[in-house]
Amino acid sequence: MLALAQMYELFEAEAEACLERKAGAACHDYVLKCSHTFNVLDTRGAIGVTERAAYFGRMRDLSRRVAEAYVEQRQALEFPWLVESSKLKVPALPASKQARQGLSQRQK
Repeated sequence: MLALAQMYELFEAEAEACLERKAGAACHDYVLKCSHTFNVLDTRGAIGVTERAAYFGRMRDLSRRVAEAYVEQRQALEFPWLVESSKLKVPALPASKQARQGLSQRQK
């Protein structure tokens, strides 16, 4: 169990390092690894109630910081994936789907 606790510490340290380098995707991966390692430790009964709360707090803090870093990164790029509603175009339904849709509305 000590090895798993050490793995958690390693993943947490890597997540911190990724935050410093502003490597958002890699940091998110390490947060997931922390979560998985915590779940294994918890399932095996290797951590007590007090330790469990401390692990939760550490993961929650790390997750929040990763999310904030992601939002900052997206703001710096001016949200390039954001689709404005006025530019959104809905493709027309194929004729067969239009017919079925009209039929189902008439049956109501």
